[in-house]
Amino acid sequence: MQQRRWSLFWTFFAALILPLANSAISASLAQCCGGPDTLCLWCQGEDSGDSGGSKWDDPLQSDRPGFGDCPTTVGCGICQLEMGYQYTYDRDDNSSHINHSSPQSLLRVGTLANWFELRVGWSMEQETDHVFGVSSQTAVGSDDMNVGCKIALTPQDGCLPQTAIVADMFLPTGSSAFTAGEVLPEIEFIYSWALNKKLSVIGVTFLSDAVDDETNHTYLEFSEGVETDLAISDKFGAYTDWHVSSPV
Repeated sequence: MQQRRWSLFWTFFAALILPLANSAISASLAQCCGGPDTLCLWCQGEDSGDSGGSKWDDPLQSDRPGFGDCPTTVGCGICQLEMGYQYTYDRDDNSSHINHSSPQSLLRVGTLANWFELRVGWSMEQETDHVFGVSSQTAVGSDDMNVGCKIALTPQDGCLPQTAIVADMFLPTGSSAFTAGEVLPEIEFIYSWALNKKLSVIGVTFLSDAVDDETNHTYLEFSEGVETDLAISDKFGAYTDWHVSSPV
């Protein structure tokens, strides 16, 4: 069963990359660092080329917060650390669940080429479960570490989207209350359209291994998300997103 999941994981990865035409691989590998901003081009697309000037001059684009990631990489030779805090509260008539998550750190390191980055993510959790008038239980500890890479695949070409792919996995490094206890690979396909200079739409499709909380059995999960991003000014932006997850 585990071998089947890994085979599906890498088959899906190859099926997304190989059909993209006019690859810029040879141009990017001719340099030890830098080169084109994307690995491939759409058919008849314009050469993505270098972005021009230093990548430090480009606007910062982050992968958090939100359900999915942005389709751009940080650029070769650049390290970007993203951090944050998330509070979640859920309740029904008899119980409540409170979760604090921080620092939600994500380290992104551009290496080899502008279109490739390595990624490491880690966070701490505090969960409190209340059964009203009966009990209260709190758990504090580390999440499983996430490691992987992102590849910027294509630039936007008219109605054809800007695309990227993230291949990563969760490693069983977390505290006993939060670890899955095994390696959980996942793959994310990202596609976005810039409608104008301020408004863009991003879609994400996930295939990932997950662990059922009741049976502790591993299953394949499919997730889909849509996000709209609005640049309010050079320093402030806003976003809304919707996502759904389902076992396959």
